[in-house]
Amino acid sequence: MPEPTEVVSSKGTQEIGHEGEAAVVEALPELPLTSNHRTVTETIPHETEEIEDATILKNRREIAQEGKDGLRTIEYEDYLLNGKVEASKEISRTEVEPTKEIVKVGSLVKTKPTVEITNLIKEESKKAVAVNYHLDDPTSAFVKAKAQIYQNGTLVKEVNLKDPSAQQTIDGLDYYTSYNLKTYLTYNLGQSDQESTEVSTKDFQLDYKKIEIKDVDEVGLYGKEDGHYRRYLNLSEVPSDLSPYFVKVKSDKMKEMLLPVSSIKETDDGKYKVTVAFNELVQEKGSAYKDNYSFTVDKQKLAKDSVYTSFKKLIAAMQDNLAGTFKLGADMTADEVALAKGQTSYVTGTFTGNLIGASDGQPFAIYDLKTALFDNLTKATVKDIDLKAVAIKSQEDTASLAKVATNSQISNVAVEGQLTGSKSVAGLVAKAQDTEISNSSFTGSIQAKHTDASPYYVGGIAGLLSGNKAKIDKVAVDASISSNARNNDQFAGGIVGKVQSGALVSHALASGTILNTTTYPRVGGIAGSTWQNGRIHHVVSMVNTGDGYAITGDQYMGADIKDASTTVENKKADLYATSITQDQASEKVQSYGMTVTLDDTGQTLKDNQRSVDYTQLSQGQASRKVAYHNIEKLMPFYNKELVVHYGNQVDPTDKLYTTELLDVVPMRDNDIITDIQANKATINKLMLHFADNTISYLDVTYKEDFKNTQIAEYSVAGKNFIFTPEAFLSDYTKVTDQVLADLQGVEYDSAAMRRVLGIEADDSLDPLYLDKEFEKLKANIGEHLRKVLAMDKSINTMGDSVATYISEKIKNNKEAFLLGLTYLNRWYNINYDHINTKDLNTYKFDFDGSSTASTLDTIIALGQSGMENLKASNNISAYETTLAPAKGRKTVTDLLESYRKLFLPTKTNNEWLKTNTKAYIVESKSEIPEVRAKQESATPDSNYTLGVFDRITAPSWKLKNMLLPLLTLPEEDVYVISNLSTLAFGGYERYRDRVNNTVLSGEELRQYVRAKVDQSAEWQRDHYDIWYHLLSPEYKEKLFRSVMVSDGFGMKDSNSKYYWATLSDKAIASIYNFFGPTGKWYGESKGAGAYANGSEVHYVSDRLLDKYGTSVYTHEMVHNSDGHIYFEGKGRREGLGAELYALGLLQSADNLDKDAIVLNTSIKGIRIH
Repeated sequence: MPEPTEVVSSKGTQEIGHEGEAAVVEALPELPLTSNHRTVTETIPHETEEIEDATILKNRREIAQEGKDGLRTIEYEDYLLNGKVEASKEISRTEVEPTKEIVKVGSLVKTKPTVEITNLIKEESKKAVAVNYHLDDPTSAFVKAKAQIYQNGTLVKEVNLKDPSAQQTIDGLDYYTSYNLKTYLTYNLGQSDQESTEVSTKDFQLDYKKIEIKDVDEVGLYGKEDGHYRRYLNLSEVPSDLSPYFVKVKSDKMKEMLLPVSSIKETDDGKYKVTVAFNELVQEKGSAYKDNYSFTVDKQKLAKDSVYTSFKKLIAAMQDNLAGTFKLGADMTADEVALAKGQTSYVTGTFTGNLIGASDGQPFAIYDLKTALFDNLTKATVKDIDLKAVAIKSQEDTASLAKVATNSQISNVAVEGQLTGSKSVAGLVAKAQDTEISNSSFTGSIQAKHTDASPYYVGGIAGLLSGNKAKIDKVAVDASISSNARNNDQFAGGIVGKVQSGALVSHALASGTILNTTTYPRVGGIAGSTWQNGRIHHVVSMVNTGDGYAITGDQYMGADIKDASTTVENKKADLYATSITQDQASEKVQSYGMTVTLDDTGQTLKDNQRSVDYTQLSQGQASRKVAYHNIEKLMPFYNKELVVHYGNQVDPTDKLYTTELLDVVPMRDNDIITDIQANKATINKLMLHFADNTISYLDVTYKEDFKNTQIAEYSVAGKNFIFTPEAFLSDYTKVTDQVLADLQGVEYDSAAMRRVLGIEADDSLDPLYLDKEFEKLKANIGEHLRKVLAMDKSINTMGDSVATYISEKIKNNKEAFLLGLTYLNRWYNINYDHINTKDLNTYKFDFDGSSTASTLDTIIALGQSGMENLKASNNISAYETTLAPAKGRKTVTDLLESYRKLFLPTKTNNEWLKTNTKAYIVESKSEIPEVRAKQESATPDSNYTLGVFDRITAPSWKLKNMLLPLLTLPEEDVYVISNLSTLAFGGYERYRDRVNNTVLSGEELRQYVRAKVDQSAEWQRDHYDIWYHLLSPEYKEKLFRSVMVSDGFGMKDSNSKYYWATLSDKAIASIYNFFGPTGKWYGESKGAGAYANGSEVHYVSDRLLDKYGTSVYTHEMVHNSDGHIYFEGKGRREGLGAELYALGLLQSADNLDKDAIVLNTSIKGIRIH
């Protein structure tokens, strides 16, 4: 655009109206003239207005309306002459008005916002809290905020609060931790962000007390099918009716649980989810808890040709084709098949085919065998299979795989479980002829309860192995074996009972224990015998064989035994054993090349296992491992965080901090309580049994029931923790209503009882000596039953299916149940001064810390163990074969002594027995100082001891079975005299004399007999003191022995009438309560006063406690002592009879007025000549 030029203007002289005339008159020269259009714009400045605004920070300006300049536009027409503007003419003019700028000028002064915590909701199961806030920010100074969690003043967690108006969840918290919730605020007052911690805070702690199943070794689904109960390892579909089902949970930390099923659902991964639901039960999932408890069961696989997934179908197929080939396609349970009465194998007849426990490279297991899988294997093959949870009881040829195997191949077979038999018992095969068993193992227990003298064989792998082709190679056994071998045809070995006829045991490891209830020697860590031509090569024995040998039970020279080693020092030295270290043994065993294992099957069962390491929890402390274990014992049902919480409060000086508990026993004063429900409010004391074999006590007070009402809680005096018994509360009416009538209807002397005992219809039950106790127990069976149920399981109180299962077990075994219960009540009703242990012995099988034994099952098994086992006189072997596995002590003596050490640690066994038996015991110490000193300082195993307990439990004493009858005498009707050489026993009824025309009875009889016992004990003592003076030192020592003296069984009835009582005489208390149960009896020898047999003295018509009886005593002990002691080994003079010395020379006078030349070695007094 050209620059604008100034307007040129001039003033005309032409008159108005005559314009232009001069141009006409006066001619002008013509010039070129042009025009140009031009536009000119001009800015019109805008104005600015300021307005005060109270919503804007002071000194801050904010443009409310932006200012805009106006615009003026002028249009011109320029006239140019010769390119020069000669004139311009404005054509138009337009304007755009300017816009005023409005500026807000702030006058606001900002204030700090506040955040208040208005509500905190604990979500314990999620380990979280939900928090609500209120933000007060009138001047909009809020920028952001954080929730901060403090523990003991230390920041442990921060969460951004994106929207303070929304509820905020803070998770990842710990239980039983004191927290402080604060809010960290960021705000801005105009210049820059500022930060501060808000005044509003909240203290909180998440307390969580729920029922949690913390330790699970095995969980299984059980139910009733075709009239019998079974386990389900898999399901083909969801059951339409759940009422027959229940869940069994096993743990090594708690007693078994029986729980009702609430639901079963199929899962996305091809399994079934089984759920148990009851009030307050939870299960941890991830970092939180959810209600109820669940586990999985496999879905049953489809069977293929010769591949089976059902035990029932497998057995049917093998039975149908004994020569076929069969494979397992899944883990399976033998519970599918109900055994007929007397059935001793699942597959009967001779199996000549092949059983392979693997398919597609995956091995499988058969669970729950109740008898041998095969009756007879001949030219058969069995391989690659596990037999787990075996529980077999049989009368003869008891084994898990086969009773008999001939010319067969058995390889890679692993067995785990328990076997009990009356004759030959073995882990895999009872009798193997020309059969090879390789790369196989047995783990578990074997009990042989043989009752007669016929041959039997007990072994971890095989009972009897024979034949040149027979071989056991690359095998391992870890077992607890008990037997009662008593002659040359009865054998027990860790690997095999007997190996003979060229058979070979090689590359074998045996570990565990073998307890033989007799001292018979045919017991070996590897084999009971190799006679004849048995071979043992390259073996290691780690077996404690008691009175047996490390390798083989028969120690003849020249046996084919090579490279046999042991790590155990047994009582007897083995000719063929080389002692090696544990490391050397491990190296040897590794070289054997065994690959057999139990770990390659049962994966789903393993997946369901649960365990807890309290030290690894967030608040766990490694140094408090023992304390956590003990708190768990004191409150077994609650969640692990509560255990840690209480465990962290145990004082380091408390024994609960340093020593593991084995058991916790509720008490009322000095009474042991087993029926928790009936005595809940009166329990006031706990007995703590520690692993160091000590006990202590805590006072407790009933506090309340837990929320689900089945757990009783107790406050513990002086402690910060609580106690809950390991038993859900119940009166068990669901069970008792179903079984009491059946139990009350059982008759002791009945055909049904004889069937259970395995005796004939005309056999007597008298040798049991249980009839009186049976009637007493049956009269209070409801009380006894509740105790059994309360102690049997930790939880068995919920669900009709559980009650029905228990009820049917009791009803189906009612005779055995009552018999076993009666036996325990009778023979284990034992006092330790102020503590009676009957309930501890009868109902509580976890006192030693083991939770595996079932009270109900043990009682039934005891009742089913047969007449021979239950005879009172066999109480020693009955304990060792039937009760020891449940009680955790090998022998009766071990059990009783362990209790004595706990309850009466300052007393000896003898002092305890003497003060707790109702027998009258006199221990007559010598008056010779050196002898008395020996007697008073004697150890229990010394020949010098006078203690009755020590003497009747000594290895040389034949009647160890008298200990329980002595301890459980219901009344004082037996006496015992113990002196340097003899141990005398007699019954009070023998002295039921008529004095002052009155037959002695009751307390008068007791005082009368005691006085006679005291006097006789002195006479006997004095007799041996004289002989001690007479003998040389060597033969003085031979006087220290235990010759049994029996006062005879010529008794007097209540009218003082004499008769010779029998062992079935229930009217004579000393026989019924002591001599009968001991089995000590002999018939009346007419015309005999007494007699000796070289090792004992039997009184007949004469009475030991009479003055003349003492003279007879010295007479009979001449017979038992003359040649080898009194005559110092020189024997009697040749040609002279025994009576010359006993009657003619050495018998002591019976009174001081005797008109004869006789010795007086017993009666003190003054004789006037």
